[in-house]
Amino acid sequence: MRRWLPVAALAAVLSPALTSTHGQAPAPAADSTIAGELAPIAWMQGTWIAQTTPPPGQVPIVIEQTVTAAVAGKALSFSTTFNGKPQYQGLFAWDPGKKAIAFWYPSAQGEITAGTVSRAQDYYLWTFQVTSPNGMVTPFQVHIKPTGPNDYDWTLLGLSGSDWKEMFSLHYKRKAS
Repeated sequence: MRRWLPVAALAAVLSPALTSTHGQAPAPAADSTIAGELAPIAWMQGTWIAQTTPPPGQVPIVIEQTVTAAVAGKALSFSTTFNGKPQYQGLFAWDPGKKAIAFWYPSAQGEITAGTVSRAQDYYLWTFQVTSPNGMVTPFQVHIKPTGPNDYDWTLLGLSGSDWKEMFSLHYKRKAS
């Protein structure tokens, strides 16, 4: 069950890079300093909230992600908490070698997550790997589809043989300032 938690944080960070279902980007943060290749995701600055629906007998987890401009607008920095406890701190930036927005972050459990973001049909596709403290590498994908200017759905997929299988979904909302 804990294996999917790094992915939940990732969704909070990169999901805002989507446009709305009507093809319009959500309103950017008022003090946006993001430029160049990251301009399409500048509006993701702010705080995003999701809550898991755990199996019976377990406590829901509230995920809170705060995203801010960093390095003179050349990157976005983020921090993530689960029920108020720090879990992740990372960034994403334009990777000129990959010609893609790349992301990287460590977890409080010692995992490292790294991947890229691309557009696919009516959603954004994140392809990434989570490396555990013992060196095990697990591939994942997340499909992010906007449902409005301040919220979106995301779906986690894991590799099963040669097929991507849905593992679970969450709904994120922008926290009012």
